[in-house]
Amino acid sequence: MNILPLQADFVSAEVTEHAPQQATTPPPTLATDRWQVVDNELINNHIPVLDILRGVAILGLLLVSIRYYGLPQAAVGQLVRGPHGGNYWLLKLTHLLFDNKLRALLSMLFGAGMLLFLAKPKDVPGLPVPDLFIRRQLWLMGFGLLNAIVLLCPNDILFQYGIVGVLLFPFQRLSTRGLLIGAVVAGLIFSGKGFWTFTEQRTAFRKHQAVVTLEKKTKK
Repeated sequence: MNILPLQADFVSAEVTEHAPQQATTPPPTLATDRWQVVDNELINNHIPVLDILRGVAILGLLLVSIRYYGLPQAAVGQLVRGPHGGNYWLLKLTHLLFDNKLRALLSMLFGAGMLLFLAKPKDVPGLPVPDLFIRRQLWLMGFGLLNAIVLLCPNDILFQYGIVGVLLFPFQRLSTRGLLIGAVVAGLIFSGKGFWTFTEQRTAFRKHQAVVTLEKKTKK
């Protein structure tokens, strides 16, 4: 009886039994699960590009907000309605180059920072990452109230970011398609609101022009 095949089978079974099992990673299903596969070094450390873009956005918003610190709202409006001098063209230039672009950039960075923060592992004992995120948003709202009430900032956005961060927290479980649909719906709502405000202001301005024309006729 040839025992060599039996010995080979026995050795193969021993090797298979004692061989270390390879860990298998289940495929991600939710948005938060997809972020768990991100490199830990990327999650735990600051990303220089995001920090640089955040600094550029904040410094750029200073150019947008500085006119409200130096002038009341009525004076800023008078720059638009009054003679088109150097101040008017400077206002138009800052509005064209910085106003909405930097707000959009800061909003995208806020969303990216939110996802990266929620993807962090649990560091503080007894406090899950979602609780830390809500606490972070509460601190942001507190600084916003301090900025608006104590420092009298007329265009504070910290409080709004804190509120929006809390409201957006459930959306981090949506898929990429769900986030895209939500962004499109929110954009349509915001655009519709802006168009509604524009039509109201246009109607009011036409009434104002009619009154001014009538006053000029009566004075003659």
